Amino acid sequence: MKLSISLPEYVAKEIKGLAKETERSISWWIQRAWVVARDQLRNPAEYQKAKKAALAKLEGLEGALKEDFPKTSSVELAHSSFKKKK
Repeated sequence: MKLSISLPEYVAKEIKGLAKETERSISWWIQRAWVVARDQLRNPAEYQKAKKAALAKLEGLEGALKEDFPKTSSVELAHSSFKKKK
């Protein structure tokens, strides 16, 4: 199925950049975004509860990652986990 959507220019550029960096298609990123956002959009209250629980668990992990990778930013650590394996 083909579908055309309009996005703000900065969003389109960011998605294109992610696609290039990760060797994934733009379509793949849009599909992943939908999967991630679907539950949040359907039930915002449940999502907020789950988000708070997940963030509480992640707080402890961030310190451990920083000890292992002191020169790497949190954003870079998170982004690298989404890169496509070759």
